Amino acid sequence: ALSSARAGNVLGGGDWQRDRLVPDCIRALLKNEPIKVRNPESIRPWQYVLEPLGGYLLLGARMAAGPGKYSGAWNFGPEKSTMVSVRRLVELVIANWGRGEWVQADEKKNPHEARLLSLDISKAKSELGWQPSLDVAEAVKNTVDWYKQIEPLAISAASVPAGAAAMTATPVPAGVAAMTAAPSGVGAAAIGAARVQAGVAPMTAASSRTGAEADAAAIGAGIPDFC
Repeated sequence: ALSSARAGNVLGGGDWQRDRLVPDCIRALLKNEPIKVRNPESIRPWQYVLEPLGGYLLLGARMAAGPGKYSGAWNFGPEKSTMVSVRRLVELVIANWGRGEWVQADEKKNPHEARLLSLDISKAKSELGWQPSLDVAEAVKNTVDWYKQIEPLAISAASVPAGAAAMTATPVPAGVAAMTAAPSGVGAAAIGAARVQAGVAPMTAASSRTGAEADAAAIGAGIPDFC
């Protein structure tokens, strides 16, 4: 049996990829520069990273029990009523960071982008019993909290070369909400399985570094992060 699953615009700590809204916001904030926003009125299906991961795990479990019944295409996104504009998301990032401002980027240099993107999650809700648990304000808070924990160590991370993979193998830091057993039955407790690349020394439990320090050291060394 085979299924395909699609998520919305995912937010989460550990993402340093360029030309992604939140990482670009954080880089600007770390440098005390205005955030340049291309299309402030565009609306996207923002969601916290653990939301679709919980959906993927639930789908996998259901497929293992009944392959034919659950084979197909699935969307795991936010409720349409909770979707917000780029402008609002950036304002939430700034509010949670505690300082900063944004400016309109040069419109002449902006590539064409769809004004509205959304996902129909009705199938996942009705047939899997899955539903999103966090609204966009909670998703942004959890995400910004991750970056704030490593702010003193993250100045070098703000200059990660273009094209560096945005993949993290780090545990969710203390204080960041982990969705374990949501009312819908979605479980995404420990989505932190490490992907250790050849030649990269693994960070063991014996390390004296805190999780945030290890994250920053990995980023500064150019080690890819996975969110």
